[in-house]
Amino acid sequence: MCLAIYKPAGAEVPLKHLENGFKNHSDGAGMAWAVDGVLHVRKGMFNIADVIEQYEAIKEYPALIHFRKATHGKVDAANCHPFLFNDNKLALIHNGVLPIKCNIEGLSDTAHFVKLVLEPMVKTHRVPINDGALNYLICTSIGADKVAVMDGTGKTYIFNEE
Repeated sequence: MCLAIYKPAGAEVPLKHLENGFKNHSDGAGMAWAVDGVLHVRKGMFNIADVIEQYEAIKEYPALIHFRKATHGKVDAANCHPFLFNDNKLALIHNGVLPIKCNIEGLSDTAHFVKLVLEPMVKTHRVPINDGALNYLICTSIGADKVAVMDGTGKTYIFNEE
């Protein structure tokens, strides 16, 4: 199971927590952060020095931080979270395993969910990420897991937050 962290603006994640997260989830790391209405993502970090350097550069901003422990798909940068969707206006991280059939070779379960469910719902069908029916679909799909989605303003929606 992966480690997903939501860090509001002004909050800090102790470096020892980042180091421990990477030590126990070393199949790739990534971060999304929002600055002046624009969402930025860096993923595919496979050593702790890169993770710490990136965190230090963005720690003043709201951020999503993800450490991957692979269960489906290749161990590569493409399967590292965050996943961008809706014309790169939204970034998603997930901390668990989805019980879905992964039929696109090499892609993780979360990458499938974003590509085959969320992207069409949000972009093609224009369902807002905070829509009640979409919230129900996501929460039902992820079980007890958590999903966090951030936009360019830093607004973050946490599914199964309770």
